[in-house]
Amino acid sequence: MNLKTILTESLLLYTIRVVIKVEKRQNRTDLFNKIRALPQVIIVEPENNEYLDKKSNDLYGFSLLKIKFVAESNPEESIDQIKNLAMIGDEDNAPIEGLIKFIYKPKSIVKVQ
Repeated sequence: MNLKTILTESLLLYTIRVVIKVEKRQNRTDLFNKIRALPQVIIVEPENNEYLDKKSNDLYGFSLLKIKFVAESNPEESIDQIKNLAMIGDEDNAPIEGLIKFIYKPKSIVKVQ
């Protein structure tokens, strides 16, 4: 059994689209990189969304992100953990400064083939 087989059997990859609300004063690229640095997150891709751009104001902005992440078993639990780390943090990770909301629909989780 090779390493690739072992990894693909024990870890499953998923994608989800997430809307985040951020403080305008925050650099969004830095914020995306901080989300990318969270455990279980592999890729964070911002996507253009005119509706969300129109919802932005002087204080807050919105972004649509496509996030690819690793789940050992239940992907809904994994994305909840990612959200909690981003919003609240834990003993090893501070919450992401400037991140106001992290919104997703669990039904939108898609398994990567």
